Amino acid sequence: MSLEEQYSKLIKSAQATRIVRMDSRRNEMRYADFEGVVQGVWMGVGKKGAGIVEYKKKRYTVVNEGTTSIPKGRKVSMEYRNGVYVAYW
Repeated sequence: MSLEEQYSKLIKSAQATRIVRMDSRRNEMRYADFEGVVQGVWMGVGKKGAGIVEYKKKRYTVVNEGTTSIPKGRKVSMEYRNGVYVAYW
C-alpha cells in the first residue's frame, strides 16, 4: 500500500470517528456549565493528581489528556464528556 493510500485511509477513518462522536455528543445529557469545547487556564495539578482548570473565574477539576508538561497559566481546551471534565493541549 502506497503512502498516499495509507494517508487517504487514515483521513477516512478520522472522518468516520468524528461523525460518530458528534452524534453521540448530541444524544448525551448535558450537566456541564458550558456546551462544547472552551478555552480555560491551566492552574496545575491538585493534591489528588487531578488537573485544575479555571474558566470564567470558576475552577474545574479535570482529567488530563495532555501528553506533555505545561506551566501554570497556559491556555488549554476543556470539554465535558460522560460526566467528567476533560482538559487537553
